[in-house]
Amino acid sequence: MKLDPSYQALGSDFLATHRSTLYEGKLEAQLIRIQHISANVASLANKRVLDLGCGSAKNKDNHWNPIGRLWQRWIQPKEFARYQPWYCRILQEAGAQPVGIDIQTNAGERFESHVMDLSDPKALERFPDESFDHGNNHFLTVPRNSVHAQCGTSPSMGTFLARKHFVDNYNQAKEQGVPLKDVPKFCERQNWKRMWAINDGIFLQVQRLLKEGGVYTLAEFAYRKKKGVLVREKQIPLSLRPQPLPRSRSGRGAGSSTKSVREKI
Repeated sequence: MKLDPSYQALGSDFLATHRSTLYEGKLEAQLIRIQHISANVASLANKRVLDLGCGSAKNKDNHWNPIGRLWQRWIQPKEFARYQPWYCRILQEAGAQPVGIDIQTNAGERFESHVMDLSDPKALERFPDESFDHGNNHFLTVPRNSVHAQCGTSPSMGTFLARKHFVDNYNQAKEQGVPLKDVPKFCERQNWKRMWAINDGIFLQVQRLLKEGGVYTLAEFAYRKKKGVLVREKQIPLSLRPQPLPRSRSGRGAGSSTKSVREKI
């Protein structure tokens, strides 16, 4: 796959402005996703694009240690800004009308944004049918057949659910007599089940929200709305260069003999 010259020019201009805070590989990955919804920059004009889990400048302090946060802020500014809403910012620069959804605020950004807890199945009901041209869900949730699920790489919703349901999971494990050594795995399975239920609900909502012909990029897949239904069309590369498969916590790639999370559940 190659980037259209218009996206190459957009990327060069955008990187020139944000070089100190944006990884070049991150920019490339976002441009690849955007090209899957629109072949060139010109066709993005005035397109209304929904970005689920868009990120926020409030997410910039992602290190658990205060000293680590200071280190990121001053020594590693690109790491400090990793989870900011770059997809929406790039779309804004391209002339589109991005709408960012995140659990943290994006007040002060130029694009339309909403603070929502997308684990709530009714969160997206505020938007009317066919009110968006395209949609994006990079790593908020992942489907069961995603390489991330096969490797056990939890998306951002999984991390959120692990915190939100920590006590519930522990109580369930206790009620079911799960041995103490198996409680972490039990909690992980419960959170994956919740995340997939949320992913399926969001998928149906996006199907309702997109106009006919609109594209929904979900994890590494691209779906197009045809006759009212989202149909999978393409797989989205992570980079324009060959990349190794995501690795599981055990250090093995997706092609290893380790069973996927989906198989274990």
